Amino acid sequence: MLPVIALYVYVGAFGGSLIDNRPTPGKLALQLVGLALAIGAAVYTTRLTRKALSGEYTTEESNG
Repeated sequence: MLPVIALYVYVGAFGGSLIDNRPTPGKLALQLVGLALAIGAAVYTTRLTRKALSGEYTTEESNG
């Protein structure tokens, strides 16, 4: 749940910054990249967690 909560916080802060002031194109691009990274992190951790909880995730032990 933590990555999704962080994503909601980021989206709220991003929307608030768009409403409060007019960002420069560079600042807007940087915020969009951050938004894409936050979405990617939330999707990745959600998939990893589902895989681990379903039992499909196994750790390989090295013989040595």
